[in-house]
Amino acid sequence: MQLGDKLRAEILSVIQEKINLDNVRSVSIESVEVNEELEEIRIAIVITTTSDATPLADDYFGLTRRVRNALGAEWKNFFPVISPVIDRQAYA
Repeated sequence: MQLGDKLRAEILSVIQEKINLDNVRSVSIESVEVNEELEEIRIAIVITTTSDATPLADDYFGLTRRVRNALGAEWKNFFPVISPVIDRQAYA
């Protein structure tokens, strides 16, 4: 099983809404892996920021629930595991 492009876009939208974009240049999905045996969906996201990434931790509260809601009924038995990769860039 795989997530379709429309669902990936919906998940990205939910994540972008939750992440404080004042401190972030971009948020993207690096990869999505579905493990049917464990009923997990591993979502690796890349957050590009030019400031300290520590405040982003507050933005993660409630993110899993929002992603589960975005996954809908078809994926209700799967648990999303969201792993951030912080790409800290200096102003050019």
